[in-house]
Amino acid sequence: MSLLRILALGVVLGSVVWAAPGSQTKTSKPSGEVITELSPAMNRRLRASCFEVVIPKPVKDSLTYEKELPWDQVPFHIRNDKYFSIGTAFAVSSTDLITAFHVLDLSLELLSFPKYFIRDADQNVYEVDRVMLAHEHRDVVRFTVKGRTFDQWLDLEPAFEMNRPVFSAGNAYGEGVVVRRGELIGTLAEPMDGAWSWLKSSADVNAGNSGGPLLNSAGRVIGIVVQRRDNMSYSLPVAEMQKLKPATATYYNKITYGFNLFPEKSKPLVSAFEFPLPMDYRQLRKAAFDKRQSTYDTDMKALFAEQKELFPTGPSSLDVIYDTPTSTFLELVFKNENSNRWGITDVKTGGFELGDNGRLVTANASGLLLLGIRRPNTVPLEDLLNKPKVAMDLVFKALNVPREVGGERVRITSLGEPIRSQTHKDRFGRPWRLDIWHMEYSDKVVLFCTTPVPYGLMGVLQETTSSKLETWIWDLTKSLDYLYVPYAGQLKEWGPYLKLPADRRPDAFKDMTFAYEEGKSLRMHSPWLDLNLDSRTYALTPNDHLGLFMGFEKPSEASPWALRRVSYGEDEGDNYFVLIRHLKPEASMEEHFQKSWREIAQKRHPYTRTSFANDGRTDIATVLDAPTAPLNAPHLYTLYLGRTGTVSDNEMKRFLAQTMQSVKPRP
Repeated sequence: MSLLRILALGVVLGSVVWAAPGSQTKTSKPSGEVITELSPAMNRRLRASCFEVVIPKPVKDSLTYEKELPWDQVPFHIRNDKYFSIGTAFAVSSTDLITAFHVLDLSLELLSFPKYFIRDADQNVYEVDRVMLAHEHRDVVRFTVKGRTFDQWLDLEPAFEMNRPVFSAGNAYGEGVVVRRGELIGTLAEPMDGAWSWLKSSADVNAGNSGGPLLNSAGRVIGIVVQRRDNMSYSLPVAEMQKLKPATATYYNKITYGFNLFPEKSKPLVSAFEFPLPMDYRQLRKAAFDKRQSTYDTDMKALFAEQKELFPTGPSSLDVIYDTPTSTFLELVFKNENSNRWGITDVKTGGFELGDNGRLVTANASGLLLLGIRRPNTVPLEDLLNKPKVAMDLVFKALNVPREVGGERVRITSLGEPIRSQTHKDRFGRPWRLDIWHMEYSDKVVLFCTTPVPYGLMGVLQETTSSKLETWIWDLTKSLDYLYVPYAGQLKEWGPYLKLPADRRPDAFKDMTFAYEEGKSLRMHSPWLDLNLDSRTYALTPNDHLGLFMGFEKPSEASPWALRRVSYGEDEGDNYFVLIRHLKPEASMEEHFQKSWREIAQKRHPYTRTSFANDGRTDIATVLDAPTAPLNAPHLYTLYLGRTGTVSDNEMKRFLAQTMQSVKPRP
C-alpha cells in the first residue's frame, strides 16, 4: 500500500535520497603532508572510544514450524550472540556519545526491540539512557548510557580539507571496530532543501558503520557516517551538528500521503515538531511516535475530505452502484487512474484444499491478500469464528510461508495466539474482527480482518513491520469500506449463519428471516423479496446452494448495502435460478447501461419466456411484475432459470411458472 511516502529524510535506515548539489561547508586550506595511517596511540584511543550499538535478540518465539530450526547451520559467533549489532556510536566526553539518528530509531516504536544498548570490546553492554541532542533531518543523536562513563573520547573538528586522507571507524557486521582509510573527495547537498552538504569520501563503510566517526589524519572527528552508496560514504559534518539547537530533539520531514484504492495524493506536507531535552530515550521515542501517528490520522482524513469524486458519491461512482454483482469472492472497489472512474476488480483466485471439505481461496488485489476460508467439517463453527488461532492455522496449513535459518527455508505452521484483537463495523454495517499476530524474530506483524459468511470466513490479510502497525490498522479498516462481500453457502450452512448474534451479521440482514426444512421447503423474507420454494421444482437438499449477493446503493438510499441478486442451485446437476433486482440507470450514464435497461424493459432475448439451449442445458428467462411503463420504473426484476440437458419448451415454461409463484418481489 502506498500509505506514507517519505520524500526526503536525509537518511532512513541507512538510505539517503539525494538531490542536486547546494551550498557547501567552508573548508580550510590543505596542507602538504600526506598521512596514510593513524598512529598506534590514536588507533588505541579510537578503538577505546568506539562502541557497537546493539539490540537484544528476541527470546520469545510464538511460531510453530514443521521441523526444528537448523541453528547448527548458523555461524557459531552469530547464533551464540544474544544481540543484533546495528550500528556504531563514539564517545565525545566522559558521559556523552554520538551516533546517527536512524540507528536509535527515535521516531519508531518496535515491538521486538524496545531497548537499545552499546557494547564495548570486552562485550560489556550498557543501556542507552538520556538523549541530550537529536535532529531527525541531520541524522544525529547525542546521548548517555546507564552505568558507564568514559576515560577516553574523540575530539570534534568542524573544519575539513578536501582531497586529504580520512578514516572511517565502525562496527564491521558485529565483528568489532574496523578502521578504513580513504580520501575526502567532495560534498553533496542534502536533498530536501540543500540546507547543508554531506561529506563524500572513499573510506569504505558497511551497514554497521552508521553513526561512526569520520576522522582526519590527526584523529579528530570531522563527520558522522550516515550512509554508503556506490562505494562512497556520506557523513554529516561536525560543523552542522554544532549549529543545532541545544537540549532539543528536532523532528523534521516532508511527507506525502496516499491511499491504495485511489490515485490522488496529498501535497507534500511538512512534519516538524520539537521536544525539550534531556529525556529518557524510550519516552522520547514514544512521544515522537504518538505525535506522528496523530498527524497521520489528521492528514489522512484531510486527504479523504479533499476528494471530490470519493466512492460512492459523485458521477464517477455510478458504474459500481448500478453494477449487478456476480462474483462469489471478495472484490475491491478502486478508482482507475486512467479513466478517473470507480470500478470493481476482477480478481483471479487460487484454491488450496484443507481436508474434510475445507478449502482456502486466495487472491491478490491492490497490495492486499484476500482470503476465503470454507470451514472443514471437523472444525466447529464457534471455534472458527471466536478463536483466531484456528482460522490463521488453516491459512498456514494451505500456504507455504517459510522462515529462513542458515540458508534453509523451514515452513511456518502456526503463528500462535494473536497479541491483540478488536472489532470494527464498516460503513455498510458489516462486522469485522481484526486480529494481530507478532512474529518476534523479524519484528513483523500480521493483520487479519475477517467477517463471517455462511460457509466460514472471508477476510483481508496484510504483513508489515511493527513500526507501521498503527498506520496499517488505519488503512486496512478504511479499505473495508471499499470491499464487496458476497454471501453464499449450502442450505445447511445458512441456518447457523442467520442464528449468529446480531453483531456478527451485517445490518442489512437484521430484517431477514430464513426457514428451511430438508427436502420440503425453503422460505426467506427480505425487505423486498418473499421466497417460498418447495419440492415440486427443486430438490432442497442440505447441499444445495443459496447465494445472496448484495450491492452498493446511492448515498440517498436508506440502506447503502442492499440485496441485489439471489441465486439458488441444486447440488447435483445444473438446475438453478437467478433473480436480479436492476436499478434504472441515470441519464448521464454510458449507453451500454441504457441499452441493457431497454432490453429488460422491452423483454428482449433472453427475457421472452421461450426456452433455448445453452452450454449443455436448457435456459428460460422473464421479467417479473413489469409495470405499465417499464422504461420509467425505478426497478425491474429478471428471473433466469436453467435445467440440466435438453428440456422441452412446455416443461421449461412449467418450471418457470412454478418458480414465479415462489419468488415474489415487492415494490
